[in-house]
Amino acid sequence: MMRGALLGLVLLSGCMTTSGAGDLKRELLRFEPAAVTGTGWKRVQTPDYELLTDLEPELATRAAMLLSQSLSGLRAMFGRAPVAREQKLTIIAMRDGLEFERRFGKRTWGFAYSLPDEVTLCLYGPPDRWFVRPEITYEGTHSVLIHELAHAVLARYFVRQAKWFSEGMAQYLETFQWLDAETLRLGDPNLDAYRSYRAIRSLSVDDMLHWSSMNERDLKVAGLYGLSWAFIHYARNREPKVFGQFLAWVAQHGADEAFRQAFGGRGEALDKAIFMYMKQGSYQQVVIKVPMVTPATVVLEQATPEVVSRVETRLYALESAMSSRE
Repeated sequence: MMRGALLGLVLLSGCMTTSGAGDLKRELLRFEPAAVTGTGWKRVQTPDYELLTDLEPELATRAAMLLSQSLSGLRAMFGRAPVAREQKLTIIAMRDGLEFERRFGKRTWGFAYSLPDEVTLCLYGPPDRWFVRPEITYEGTHSVLIHELAHAVLARYFVRQAKWFSEGMAQYLETFQWLDAETLRLGDPNLDAYRSYRAIRSLSVDDMLHWSSMNERDLKVAGLYGLSWAFIHYARNREPKVFGQFLAWVAQHGADEAFRQAFGGRGEALDKAIFMYMKQGSYQQVVIKVPMVTPATVVLEQATPEVVSRVETRLYALESAMSSRE
C-alpha cells in the first residue's frame, strides 16, 4: 500500500463552463500524429508530467493541453523562488464517473496524493468538467484541476506544510484566470470558501492553526477551509510585506513556525481584522506576465500492457489509502 498524505479533497457545485482558466490561451504542446483508439488507457508524457487516461483521444488531447496551461500559470506565480524539491507528477484522468465514485466516494471530485518523490492527481470526466462557474453573474471559475495542481506546485517550494496553509493557498491559487496568452490574474474571490467562512463564524484563527484532520463534522471542515482561504487572502492583500516574509519563513521553517514569527501573538485582533476585510469586500487582484515558451512536442499513445498494469496498481493503492481515512 502506498503511504503519503492525501491533500485537497474538494466538492464543487455550480455551472459547467469553459471560460477563464478553462479556455485554451497558450499553445504549450504540439501533438505528433499517432494511431490510438477511442477505448482503453492512453498515455501522454511531457517534460512536466505524465498523463494516464481512458478518455477519448480528442478529450485526452484537450486534457493534456489544459494541464500544461494550468501548470505553467501556477509555476509562474512563484517566479524565481527557489525550488525545495522536485517530484514526479502523474495525473490519472478517468472517463467513468461511476467507477471513480465506486472507488473514491460520492463527494470527491478529485484529489492529490503526495509521496516524498511523487505526486499523483486523480480526476474524472471530460476536462471541461474540471472548471466550474459558481454563479452565472460571476465570471470567475473554481477548478478541481487547478486546486489539486496547486498542491503539487506548493510541494515544490514548501516541504513542511500545515493543513491550513496547504488548503488556504490552494483555494487562493485555484481561481486564477488567463486574460490572454501572456497574462494571468490572481486573487479572484473563491466563492465557495467565502460562503463557508461567512456561514461558520464560531471558528477562530487558533482553531485553524490546530486543524490536522478531515475527520471532523462536515460544517467544521467547511469552516476551516473557508477560514484558511480568508486568512491567506487577507494577509496577501492587507499585509503584503509581512506575507512575503511569511512565505520565505514557511520555506525555511514550516508553516506553523512561520505563522508564529509573522502573525503570532495577535489572537482576537487578527480574527477581527480578517472579518472586517471579508465584510468590506475590497479584494485586490494581481496581474502577472508569463513569458511565452516554445511548445513541447508530445505524442498521445495507446498504453502498453505494462502501463495499464501500473495504472490499475496505482488506482488500487489510492483506493486503499482513501478507505483508510474513513
